[in-house]
Amino acid sequence: MARTVRQIRRKGKRQPMAPVALTTVPEVDTRIALIQALIPVGLEAFRIELQRELVSLVGERYARTGRQPGLVRWTPQAGSIYLGDQKLPITVPRVRDRQQNREVPLTTYQQFQTPRHLDTGVLQRVLGGLATRE
Repeated sequence: MARTVRQIRRKGKRQPMAPVALTTVPEVDTRIALIQALIPVGLEAFRIELQRELVSLVGERYARTGRQPGLVRWTPQAGSIYLGDQKLPITVPRVRDRQQNREVPLTTYQQFQTPRHLDTGVLQRVLGGLATRE
């Protein structure tokens, strides 16, 4: 490619550029494009909320204080959540109650387990958190 450009420059030839018709650009549904752009942002916001819930239950990692009695971190496992109608894989931390010998469900994770159609309210809240106004 660079060789061809050099040859054209040496010879002084200019090749006409074909005009691009504006009608050939496909129409893009802005809502779908916006949702696709917001999925990574929504996934990161979900991870932050999940960590907040985890810290409120068992405290900071390797800390001996600031946790509820009997609750400990457990081995994380693979899971999935729904953002809008799209199912996304994630790693889910687990909490175990050693006194009652059972797993403690994380409410943040449970809320995102069922597929929902994208609410306009949820979209507005995400956009409101990203914008500098409103």
